[in-house]
Amino acid sequence: MFGVCKRIARNYPNATLVVLGFAFIVVPELHSNAVLRAYHELHYQNWSPHPLVARTIDWWWWAEHQTLFMLLAISVTAAGAIMALVGTLRWLVQWVRRTNRKKHGVIFWTTVSLGGVSLAYLVSFGPASWLLVRCPSPDWAVRGHHQIYAPMIWTMKNGPSPLPKILTWYTTVGTDPLI
Repeated sequence: MFGVCKRIARNYPNATLVVLGFAFIVVPELHSNAVLRAYHELHYQNWSPHPLVARTIDWWWWAEHQTLFMLLAISVTAAGAIMALVGTLRWLVQWVRRTNRKKHGVIFWTTVSLGGVSLAYLVSFGPASWLLVRCPSPDWAVRGHHQIYAPMIWTMKNGPSPLPKILTWYTTVGTDPLI
């Protein structure tokens, strides 16, 4: 199994980066949601498991709400997002080089870089919102978030039909649904 994974990683490095990146994004969120559901069922749905299981759930709930644990989870998620973005951009650059052998000029690379920065801005909106909700945030951080992402927040409140639902979902994926 390890040999197969090694061969795939060697032959398809960009795809490996993208898959690992998405795994680093999804796994902490799945873990967080599982702990939240167990805690909610334990304390609000009168679920009575074995006392050791109840203590373990309470301990995980406490650990997840400590700043150091949250910073670690958010760091893993951010590393996953960066890995997925780098893998996608590497694949795109290789594809452009393979399909078009002529030298690209300043206009092409300016367009590509502006597209990459715009994509990074859109993708970073969700994790930045998660960070504000999960970690104790000073007032200046909240104001900065609202200033930097003002177009996204405006779209979330006043945008056409599907966009507010999508953006609301994206900003709350990494947070507790009970809040």
